[in-house]
Amino acid sequence: GKTILQSVRLSNIFPYTLGNEFKSEMDGNYLAIYPNPADKDMKIDFSVVNEAPCKIYLTDVTGEEILSIYENQSQAKGNFEIGADISNIPSGIYFCIFKKDENIYEIKKLIITH
Repeated sequence: GKTILQSVRLSNIFPYTLGNEFKSEMDGNYLAIYPNPADKDMKIDFSVVNEAPCKIYLTDVTGEEILSIYENQSQAKGNFEIGADISNIPSGIYFCIFKKDENIYEIKKLIITH
């Protein structure tokens, strides 16, 4: 799949969890995905507390990567909002994964319905 970057908003990413929203008070990293369930597009809000390589991607339930949403080898710290076109992904349950410095910091369950 192709990465679709609709918008990035600068302002001022997180330990493993499942759910729609999680904020770590200890490290300040944050990830939220919406809408959920989603149909054609999804939005992702995330925060990075220190500059580092970052990647956000979707996997199916077997863990296979199906869509690279965002990747930056030197992500500046800050708050960001990105969008992704998911209209060509079949309906089902997926996981949105955030990696920073090659470590998985957070996993969110995403339901896609068409």
